[in-house]
Amino acid sequence: MQHDLSDLNEQNNTLHQELAQLAAKQEQISAEKNQTIERLEQELANEKEKQIATENNLTQEKALLFIQRQNSQALQEINANLTQKLHESEQNHTNLTNAYQIVLKDKERAEKQANYYEAQLKSIVKSIYQWQKLNCYQQLEQERSKLQAQIIQLPPWRNK
Repeated sequence: MQHDLSDLNEQNNTLHQELAQLAAKQEQISAEKNQTIERLEQELANEKEKQIATENNLTQEKALLFIQRQNSQALQEINANLTQKLHESEQNHTNLTNAYQIVLKDKERAEKQANYYEAQLKSIVKSIYQWQKLNCYQQLEQERSKLQAQIIQLPPWRNK
């Protein structure tokens, strides 16, 4: 029985360590998700700034095109390049927005999964606690039975 209790205590300690590891892993995943979100938000802001700068450049180039018709071929090439950059920036912006949404969904999924595992772990711990309590009561009952049996038997010196 004591060996079983020792095993149960060892299992309980192992479960507590696993719970701590799961909590640490959950915190690490959450921190990594938050860092990724912050990084993507920063990249998104940088891309927005690039997009605005590109749009401003495009506007300036269009004005120069109107003013300087003599250099229209060169300005048209610049305009085409800036339009391509703007399109790339918009595509990049769209990609970053999609990645941001995916990260948010992944974070939510990870949080749900962590909550599920936490609930499962709590259920396991509760079951082990009930089992330990039952074993303790059984052990106490056995000890009480032994003591009762000793009380019923007369001591050797009274038998003479």
